[in-house]
Amino acid sequence: MLNKKIILTSLGLFLFIFCLAEVPKISEKEYKVRLEAESLQKKGDYEGAVLIIDEWAKKKKNDLHPNLYEYRGSMYAQLKKYKKARSDYFKAYQLYPTIHNVTSLGLCHLNLKDYFVAENVFRGAMINYPESQNLKKGLLQCLFHQNRMVEALSLVKSLLIEEEGDVELLELLGQIHWQMGKHELAFENYQFIYLMNKANVNHLYALLDLSLLLKLPGQAIVYGEKIIKKINKIDSLRAENIALSFINNKTFDKAEAWIKISIKNVKGIEKKDHLLIYLAEALMSSNIEEAKKTLDGIVDPKVKTGRYYFLLGRICESDNKISKSVAYFLEAKSYEAYRNASLWKLYSLYQSKNDVGNCVKVLSELKRLEPVNKTIKKLMIYYSAKK
Repeated sequence: MLNKKIILTSLGLFLFIFCLAEVPKISEKEYKVRLEAESLQKKGDYEGAVLIIDEWAKKKKNDLHPNLYEYRGSMYAQLKKYKKARSDYFKAYQLYPTIHNVTSLGLCHLNLKDYFVAENVFRGAMINYPESQNLKKGLLQCLFHQNRMVEALSLVKSLLIEEEGDVELLELLGQIHWQMGKHELAFENYQFIYLMNKANVNHLYALLDLSLLLKLPGQAIVYGEKIIKKINKIDSLRAENIALSFINNKTFDKAEAWIKISIKNVKGIEKKDHLLIYLAEALMSSNIEEAKKTLDGIVDPKVKTGRYYFLLGRICESDNKISKSVAYFLEAKSYEAYRNASLWKLYSLYQSKNDVGNCVKVLSELKRLEPVNKTIKKLMIYYSAKK
């Protein structure tokens, strides 16, 4: 790896000792080929533009003018054929190095996710063009994608001094803060970006996701509603996450509304049934019968997990069907996420039946799971005294 770094660094330094050679003259025929290709490009026919250059290349035995290599490279880049674009930009650079073709070469490496090589290309070019913002932005992307966030943060801040208010840089600043776990700063970044450009729905998505990370369901619903207003839909997963934030805050009426939005946009029985469990949980506080019907509508066995059995236990408990409720809570207990909650429910049910033996068994299990819980210790002392 060290040898590779030395070779690439040396290559980078060699590549970008720019010469002061004159621009090679383009012949009249080559100029006409370029114009013909451009006429197809203007119609959006990038493949056709490439074919025009290819035909000329065959006649010239692949000995093209750097202008045509660079042009064909740009067409390949438009078509996202970055390996071919990289090859053409490199040939153009070899024949006549310019800041444009070297920047484009670096971007090809970047799009091919060859970040280390791209970094060397940009750093090498910056020896000759230290003030180029485009080269610095390319380097910034390399640092970001290599997860070198401290370096990326320093560079993006220096770039913003030169280009204050640049949306692309501000977005990257937000992403860097996000990746570094500085969610509040990322949220502030995206709020500022959104005020500058309210047309971009991606900024709303970022604000929605950050609101959920920061446990701000009120903000999440604001941005969620703005997304729906702008594009008349929202993806099922984000609607589900908004609903879950309300369930966790026990704001079940709002949770119900957002789960229904999520169900409307979801595809597949398993995913729909998964959402029906959340809908049933949201309905529990206001309409037990409707919650029961919702759970009865679940057909996919894969989603019948801890939450499902725990909710059935609660429904049976509310109907005073103690035996059924106990059976469901015992089933829910086998799922780690619902173990403690199910045990406490079982304790409550056994206590209501004055079943001392099972109360002690449940408390013993809870004591292993919650060894510092003082309530459990007091209850154990109480039942020991009753024996």
